[in-house]
Amino acid sequence: THPPTHTHIYTHQKVFSMSFYVVPSHSVPRAHGRLHHPSGGKTGSTPWSTGLVRHNVSILRRRTWLPVASKPNPLFLFDKSELADVVVPNKLPDHKDTNKLETNKKAIKSEVEKNEEALRQYTSILAASLWMAKARTAASAEASSSSGSSSAQTPSSKASAGGINLEEQKQNNQAPVGDQTYVDGSTETIHSEADRLLALNRPGCQVGVYLVRSDGHSCSRQAVVDGVFRLSHPSTQQLLINWQEAPRSVFVLKKLGTNLLGQALEVIVLVIKEGSRVLVEPSVLLEIRDAVADGQVTAAILESITVFGPSSQVDLIMCLGGDGVILHASSLFQGPCPPLLGFNLGSMGFLAPHTFTGMKKTVAEAMMLSSITDDEKYKRNLSSCEGVPITLRMRLHAEIWTNDKPKENCQGFHILNELVIDRGPSSFLSMIECYELTLNNELRLLTKVQADGLIVSTATGSTAYSVSAGGSMVHPSVPAILVTPICPHSLSFRPVVLPDSARILLRVSEDARSTAWVCFDGKSRQEVKRGDGVLIKMSEFPVPTINWGDQMSEFVGSLVRCLNWNDREEQKPLTESSPLATIFQKTKS
Repeated sequence: THPPTHTHIYTHQKVFSMSFYVVPSHSVPRAHGRLHHPSGGKTGSTPWSTGLVRHNVSILRRRTWLPVASKPNPLFLFDKSELADVVVPNKLPDHKDTNKLETNKKAIKSEVEKNEEALRQYTSILAASLWMAKARTAASAEASSSSGSSSAQTPSSKASAGGINLEEQKQNNQAPVGDQTYVDGSTETIHSEADRLLALNRPGCQVGVYLVRSDGHSCSRQAVVDGVFRLSHPSTQQLLINWQEAPRSVFVLKKLGTNLLGQALEVIVLVIKEGSRVLVEPSVLLEIRDAVADGQVTAAILESITVFGPSSQVDLIMCLGGDGVILHASSLFQGPCPPLLGFNLGSMGFLAPHTFTGMKKTVAEAMMLSSITDDEKYKRNLSSCEGVPITLRMRLHAEIWTNDKPKENCQGFHILNELVIDRGPSSFLSMIECYELTLNNELRLLTKVQADGLIVSTATGSTAYSVSAGGSMVHPSVPAILVTPICPHSLSFRPVVLPDSARILLRVSEDARSTAWVCFDGKSRQEVKRGDGVLIKMSEFPVPTINWGDQMSEFVGSLVRCLNWNDREEQKPLTESSPLATIFQKTKS
């Protein structure tokens, strides 16, 4: 081996004196910044006996001071060939002492740990020093260019343009005096306000970077500007729709029964007056014909009403009732779904924020026949942009699998609330295997569920069956898939929230004592046999619901109005007029 090189590293009035061997980069694995001790090899091997070359590396051949904020001297710009070498402390035991080291393993271990810690400290010091110096150089360059100063550079400043002013340092032979900014050990500690500002403006990647987004089927690429990853806007931002013209076809849905027929006729007449075509379900058309026969409405209204069918084109849906009507509308549109306007005329109305008292005004705003005034936008906390505020409610797509492949002649289900798989009429626990379908179309086991059942819901469905089973309440704009167990046979099985990119396969175990039953938004209930399952993923067709106000206040308002969220009597203060204070006074007297 060659004799070590003794080097001083000066970092803002802190001096580190170490001796090093310089190992060529091709002889040391660089995938992990880790040193391999000679004792870690096989017995009798001499791993460090070859490949040790004494290189003249500039970073170890000169005294180096870091510039402080008061002196914007740039640090020497290192070459890639110089930084490619790995620096190893010379305290590593020599290969000649192998037999001795084997007899004293504890001493070897402690010595290696000390050497590795010293190397980690030195590496972090050097890396942080490089960044701080380059950041100061960039800041000073921007300041000089913005001020437009045209003063000529002195020879010393020109010499320092590519590195440290070595002549000035040789004359002074001491570290430059300035503030106490330094890096201590492996933890970066910033002590001055100037360095804090530099940290806020830390430069990004020097090489070009692209951010590739993939859903497993397609990819989109966008350039990362200035090498800095940013979230330019929240993903749950307020969304607006703009009609290029008034909706031509309006589908009017109402709650079952004749209780809301009068309100439905009011909406139908208003829409027909605006020149739009009205679609209704066959059962509603029969109720309207009965009303015409009784003389409640004129027969002319029937000429503008069309029966809704599978191929009917709809621009806008108007729902009269509660949440069940909105779920029914989602089930009718197993694919693309038009915007939905819900009037709260049902029992709960969590998804229907609009009241029927202002129906005419609400319909005109939804069809953009009249614009919302600035005072109304301020009151509802809406955007100043023109448009109709909506929430894109994510749906799930589920399909039955048999023999590890999709069931034939099964197009799947688009689910707005939740999918529930349970034990059905059986008295045995459900044994459900939960798999993740990877991008390579391979199944990876996540867990085995032993419970009464399992709920897989959207953020919209998080306030339905899932919250009753102990799940979290999630804002409908959050793209997430919630997995909530129903009475699990394990106290450690807690609800989880998965990203919308997850693809989950729920499979009934071959060893299960009974089959399972599955339903989709409370409908299409069917049996799932042993070995069969259900594949669940995000649907590409959300349900756009028209809002009255902003998304946040509307969601919290529905929690308070429908679920009495955090509703309790406030704690009374300890004042003289309070009953508790009166009791205290009586006790004292």
